[in-house]
Amino acid sequence: MNDDTQMYTSCNIHDPALSVNTIVDCISDLRVPLIEYMDLSGIPGQYIARLLPDATHVRSGNLDDLRQLTDAIGEIEEDIELLVATKYCKEYNNGNGSYNWGLDTLDGNSYDAKYDIWGDGKGIDVYVADTGINPNHEDLRGRVTIGWPTSTSVDNHGHGTQVASIIGGTNCGVAKRANIISLKVCSNDRCDVSDILEGCLWAKQRVQSTGRLSVINFSFGGTFSRSMNDAVDDLLAAGIPAIAAAGSSNEDACYVSPASTPNTLTVGAFNEEFKKNYFSNYGPCVDIYAPGANIKVADFSGNNTYTLMDGTSIAASFVTGAAAALLQVLRDKGTICSPSAQVVNYTNEYIIENALLGRLTGVGEANLALSTLCLDY
Repeated sequence: MNDDTQMYTSCNIHDPALSVNTIVDCISDLRVPLIEYMDLSGIPGQYIARLLPDATHVRSGNLDDLRQLTDAIGEIEEDIELLVATKYCKEYNNGNGSYNWGLDTLDGNSYDAKYDIWGDGKGIDVYVADTGINPNHEDLRGRVTIGWPTSTSVDNHGHGTQVASIIGGTNCGVAKRANIISLKVCSNDRCDVSDILEGCLWAKQRVQSTGRLSVINFSFGGTFSRSMNDAVDDLLAAGIPAIAAAGSSNEDACYVSPASTPNTLTVGAFNEEFKKNYFSNYGPCVDIYAPGANIKVADFSGNNTYTLMDGTSIAASFVTGAAAALLQVLRDKGTICSPSAQVVNYTNEYIIENALLGRLTGVGEANLALSTLCLDY
């Protein structure tokens, strides 16, 4: 529990943080000062009395009676429950023997052939809106559900498999135990908004039906579309965090959908030198940057082959994997249990708060690089 996050009321007039009006109120209240925690962390009906130095014994009584004993009690504080300190952290060797610099940067310690992350995404559903996924690739085998539109909608292009492998691949991925659900909303290089809208609606209804914590990845973009952004807003309102690629045309991401949707995590790309990739979109709609050049990914054409890819599509996938791992940690901690607006808020806040600030060159707004340093509670 962090002391600086506690909010409470107190009538300790020696507290320099109290306002004049509060001190006046305290002076007029001649009872024993009472501290109650306004963030609801206190245990209702349980209090701790701090005795004055000369007091040897106080007869038990109700709270009102105890607050009259100003000659024996210095302060009464609401009881609180402390939690056992827990460290959420997993360490992986980088790329299982083959160097993967993108993963290596996640814990802020580049080029040490390993990385730390707060969790593995176990039990979290990740919806991948893309060209489909090869469910038989060794990097993803056993964790892929072919969701929409049909059971035969597997990847015949490659992009969806590449994205999925970064999100949750055993070798290439961030959240190595997440459940991957394919939404085949693109065919080859074409993604029709009408298909995307249907896929998003299917995903929202499935999440509402299962009640499972989920996140959705959009590694595509195009001209600003109000219908596209509205569909993403609908997912966010249903408690599903959304991650979107900023786009790879070196332009303002605010003119791109779904990257321009408020409350998404919109992701630009940086390279091994921590420079903004020349192709990455930019601007105030970009929330964070992630690795997006020369990244090892699963190759859809074979079940055990790999290739290298560039793009904000890949960068967004890193953030989606990190979000899935984060949701797993927050669930295991007991902070969240089902989709809600607060789940979206937590995801956005934690990803941004844990990012590396000022590490990148060539960027203006949001000089934040994705980081998954271990979390302590």
